[in-house]
Amino acid sequence: MIGGASSLTILPVPAIIGYSDVTTVYTSVEKSKVASKHLMIYSVFLFGLAFAAEYWLPLQIIAALFAALAHEGLRLIGKRAEAKRSVLFVHPNDGLRVLEVIPGSPAARMGIKSGETIKKVNGIPVTDKRGLYEALQSQSAFAKLEIINLSGHIKLVQHSLYEGDHHQLGIILAPDDEAPYYIEMEDHNLLKLFRQKAEKIFRGA
Repeated sequence: MIGGASSLTILPVPAIIGYSDVTTVYTSVEKSKVASKHLMIYSVFLFGLAFAAEYWLPLQIIAALFAALAHEGLRLIGKRAEAKRSVLFVHPNDGLRVLEVIPGSPAARMGIKSGETIKKVNGIPVTDKRGLYEALQSQSAFAKLEIINLSGHIKLVQHSLYEGDHHQLGIILAPDDEAPYYIEMEDHNLLKLFRQKAEKIFRGA
């Protein structure tokens, strides 16, 4: 306060907002495309508000609120989209679902993709990891797989086997009931974080 008058100055504070997500209904490629689209729209609007705030100061507050609230909005949009689709990475009763493929492996060279379903190996139906291993061992020179692709169509792929190849051709299967560990997912958001912080403050008071 100077000479009985006071002044208020808005100081810019740099901040970094991170973004992470988990999916159980999309492949990694699909999820990357969806998330990239949403983040691009979010970034364009935030940049526009920040640029306009240079000419009209009240927009600085609006831009700051938008950065936090729209970030939470992206999380909710993703959560709702996940709820509308069936879980992808679970094994059907008549096959094995591919979680991921190791780059450079025989499976990658055969064009096997995440989310596809292995129905048969060397003509033998497979429904578990042991069955997959035994079917691969039935032929020492090559592997022939019948696969249901992401469009629901059957495709046949084959590959010669060599010493030192991955015992599952480089295929990482979706977890099953015999998985030795699992991840428990919790819903974290800014509102929940603020509530937890407030509860700690009141308990400590």
